[in-house]
Amino acid sequence: MNFIIKNYINKLKNEDIIKFALENNIVINEEESNYIYNITKNNIDKLIYGNDNEILKNINEKIGNEKGEEIAKLFYKYKEKYKDYL
Repeated sequence: MNFIIKNYINKLKNEDIIKFALENNIVINEEESNYIYNITKNNIDKLIYGNDNEILKNINEKIGNEKGEEIAKLFYKYKEKYKDYL
């Protein structure tokens, strides 16, 4: 499954991230989308299998607490939803 997730992330574009955020009532710009993409791509194993607190804290610091908290909620929602596949 890890291979599938990494392949999916590698194919993402900023527009995909911005669109997904908007669909979940989070407005992010291209710079924020790029940051989220890079931190996710470079830390996917830690996000899924390790301690994700530090990474989510970095997102909060970079793009602001309100958006960061909403992103964290989405992350945990989908992590819980797909936990049996991870």
